[in-house]
Amino acid sequence: MLKAQNNPFRTSRQRDLLPYDPTLHGDSWQQIFQRWKSLGQHVSISAPHGAGKTTFLDAFETYLNAKGFPTLRITLHTHSPKISRQTFQHIKANLHATIILDGEEQLNPFQKIKFRRISKSAVGSILTNHHTHPHPSLLTLTPSLPLLEHCVSTLAPEHFSTLKPYLPHWFQQHQQNIRHVLLECYDFLSSTD
Repeated sequence: MLKAQNNPFRTSRQRDLLPYDPTLHGDSWQQIFQRWKSLGQHVSISAPHGAGKTTFLDAFETYLNAKGFPTLRITLHTHSPKISRQTFQHIKANLHATIILDGEEQLNPFQKIKFRRISKSAVGSILTNHHTHPHPSLLTLTPSLPLLEHCVSTLAPEHFSTLKPYLPHWFQQHQQNIRHVLLECYDFLSSTD
């Protein structure tokens, strides 16, 4: 039985071992950066749940900072779906930065309008959403079975041959949500001896 402290799929391990790799999607950081610049630095990233939007943002934010582009990151979730008044003030005070909003779909219509109005004056903005967006698309992340297999084999190479036969079914069962399939992998391993 696999104990929780030995979970090869824990979030911290995913961050350490699975940073976003543009080559897995036929891209490069330089190409993504040039596309961001050519689109006016105000873009969106569309992808379903668990496809890697936050993982991409973590890596691209680091890339932008290394290129001398400061960023301001705001992350929304179902349990915190609003931008506070203080955060809006912070955005207004940091229009010299690229504003990154992870989880824009959480906002109500009024907050979406307010955010878009304020952020269009910023140096740039990057918004993530689960659907298409009015901002030009920087990229669309599409989960795939080969990508899932790469994730599992990287995180748990010693268990990959055991898990691989189940991955296609779990991938469909969880509607291609890679994050949920990784949880399923842990549940499976923790329930077997």
